[in-house]
Amino acid sequence: MKLLRYGPSGSEKSGLLDQNGRARDLSNYVADITGITLQPACLELLRSVDPMTLPVVEYVTCLSPCVGGVGKIICVGLNYVDHAAESNMAIPSEPVLLTSRNQQLCLSARLFHLSAECDY
Repeated sequence: MKLLRYGPSGSEKSGLLDQNGRARDLSNYVADITGITLQPACLELLRSVDPMTLPVVEYVTCLSPCVGGVGKIICVGLNYVDHAAESNMAIPSEPVLLTSRNQQLCLSARLFHLSAECDY
């Protein structure tokens, strides 16, 4: 099951991708894909839905970030040995945790540009 969110910012709808690669409207079951939607009970309910019975979304003009309602992002830095080696840093004895603003979620269907100074 491949869940997705589509629509303009602030008006996103929930959907899923069917076996033929078409977006289907899931909003009659869940208004948005959030952390609550990803809980086991809700995922089980969504698995029971036959995608072919859902309305086809004819024109997906904008894919939204994969999960809505994100309050903050917690990242793990130097999360594997190769990453520490690439950074010429010692392997930490405990995970390094970082926080990030939720505005930094990438909008997959929108263009963005990386500057020459960007390290990715």
